[in-house]
Amino acid sequence: MTNKSSSYVIEKLVKWQPDYIYGYSSSILALANYLIDRKITISKVKLIVCTAEQVLPAQKKIISQAFGTNVVEEYGLTEFDIVGFEDSKGDLRIVNPWLIAESESETDTIVISDVYRTSQSYVRYQTGDIGRVESKTPSGLGGAKVVKCLQGRVGDRLVYGNLGDSFHASEISRAMNSYFASGGAVLDFTVVQLIKGECFLHVNIEPDIGLSALCRQLSESLKKRTTVSLEVLPGTIGELEKLKNKRSYFIQCVGKPAGSIPRET
Repeated sequence: MTNKSSSYVIEKLVKWQPDYIYGYSSSILALANYLIDRKITISKVKLIVCTAEQVLPAQKKIISQAFGTNVVEEYGLTEFDIVGFEDSKGDLRIVNPWLIAESESETDTIVISDVYRTSQSYVRYQTGDIGRVESKTPSGLGGAKVVKCLQGRVGDRLVYGNLGDSFHASEISRAMNSYFASGGAVLDFTVVQLIKGECFLHVNIEPDIGLSALCRQLSESLKKRTTVSLEVLPGTIGELEKLKNKRSYFIQCVGKPAGSIPRET
């Protein structure tokens, strides 16, 4: 999201004074940074709902600070609409009464069964999302099932090292959140892997310590976390929306057609 588009959206929000704001995590974070930089206040917002993209704890704090309210996450699927919603305890709780959520014990893949669909009487669907579904006492929102350790679709979420070994891309998010939590400025980022053993870090603004230094720090942190050797290289600084329409923190391009590889690298 550019400053021009952020300015337009903020102008509309200030006039509208909404009770709730709902949208992609990266777009809401961009608006939050815009508000903080310009000391703009949007009052009366009761809740911010982030969907479609992961939002890190440090980023949640920035969004909460900017809008002066709580930030929660939603878990949805194109096939079923809303599945889970973050409750007051921070649990991602199943809220859709006609969906049965389970996790396969061997793969930790989430399976959703739709027991109330007009086109078919029963649909059982393997989402491809990695996570665990556990029972937990209801908190007043939804039922007794919560989703733990949700990591996204595993097919495009593996990061490959020099030797073909791999780790889940959620480790990148954790490493970046540790950097933010240690005092680094909270920024928007995307990591793109084109070949095994290396990847590119793209950021929306220059990090406090410089992009090259952040890349070295991230490489070292990931090595400690995963024991996989991966060189993180500087990508671009600026708008990230060009990388992918519905952007995540990690884009896996190893073995994919050239047309699907982001050109910014």
